[in-house]
Amino acid sequence: MLLGKTHYTLQQHGDAAEVLARLLLVTDKVSAEASYWLALTYQALGAECYDQLEESFPESWRTLELRAEGYNLRDDANDALQEYQLALAIRPDEAELHEARGDLLLKKKSYDEAQAELEKSLRLDPSRPRTLCLLGRMYVQKHETEKAVPFLQKALSYEPDLPDANILLGTTYVRLGEDAKAIPTLEKATSLDFYGDVHYQMYVAYRKLGKLELADKALARSQELRRDSAAEHQAMVSGVEKVE
Repeated sequence: MLLGKTHYTLQQHGDAAEVLARLLLVTDKVSAEASYWLALTYQALGAECYDQLEESFPESWRTLELRAEGYNLRDDANDALQEYQLALAIRPDEAELHEARGDLLLKKKSYDEAQAELEKSLRLDPSRPRTLCLLGRMYVQKHETEKAVPFLQKALSYEPDLPDANILLGTTYVRLGEDAKAIPTLEKATSLDFYGDVHYQMYVAYRKLGKLELADKALARSQELRRDSAAEHQAMVSGVEKVE
């Protein structure tokens, strides 16, 4: 641990990453402190790589895109949106840039602007599953449930195992009372159900279908996942608080 922290302090980030990553592999229990310093090290390595990229290609739209992604990871949506806009000034017909900007605007609930960006992305590339999924999400958030269905169905026609699309479509089917359709759609996303939301929707669907035993099992699993996720979050918070 001390060796890894020393490498980090000396800005020898590659060596620090190697030592700290090896430490996590050999410990029986993941150390919150080691994870914390490894995260800082990876962040520093990423910044170094980005600086090299920006120095080599300062006018590249990809450089601006990466900067936007960095701002987004730091929950700085406004600066991220600005960088995406600068990238679009260079590459106005790049579907992924319109998709990324639309995603951010959707998170900010700027629905009109988000819709304009996502529809532009779709005009440029009609077969983008994520763009279709985001448009479906927008209509779900706006409680225009029926409008969401064709976008989500089409997204899944291109990428059948897209988790977000399966969760959204299953939830949409439940809202529309099409519970028999909801169950198989939601089942495709159960392995990624961290907070128990997917199983809760299955509980609602099973109960409305009169399958009470299956409903009880889904509810029990939902409650178990909620407890586990809450405990995991608490453990992470407690671990970080102890780091000097």
